[in-house]
Amino acid sequence: MQYIRLPDTYYTTQILDGTSTPPPTQLPLIEHYVGEDITLEAYLTHDGKPVLITDWTLTAVLNTNQFANKHSWDGVINNGIYSDDTAGHYKIIIPSEVTTALTPGTYWLNIVATEKLGSDHHAIKDQTLILGRYPISLSYSGALPQTFSSGERQQLEQTAPLASDPTTHLAG
Repeated sequence: MQYIRLPDTYYTTQILDGTSTPPPTQLPLIEHYVGEDITLEAYLTHDGKPVLITDWTLTAVLNTNQFANKHSWDGVINNGIYSDDTAGHYKIIIPSEVTTALTPGTYWLNIVATEKLGSDHHAIKDQTLILGRYPISLSYSGALPQTFSSGERQQLEQTAPLASDPTTHLAG
């Protein structure tokens, strides 16, 4: 019987013998607050070449999870996605009007590229690719305006009376 050594991709960052790809790494969580603009910068490539808006249609899609069908926000070129002077460099801006309507939690930003008709770069025409998938964490900020009146806040923050008197259980 012959045994093979399987790569331990979960606990090591060392590239092991026989492993053709580098081990996976966890994506950093991008943290923001509800009601603020979210600005991200990305360098987008495909097959080692920068993604150009002359050859690709770019869309930024914000979802509540990776597989959600309903989008919380869609951005396109010059309306959420802005091209830099350098080829392949883009800035994605999710406006505060959008994040104000979102509840706190983790969202996924997908950068989707669709090849334009007439691009002669690949044997497969009109392909759609996900070039990036980024987790974004939204939290409430203490600087946001409060939606409770002072009376409602006092009622929410008051302590409920004890269910039993703790002094009756003391041995004396």
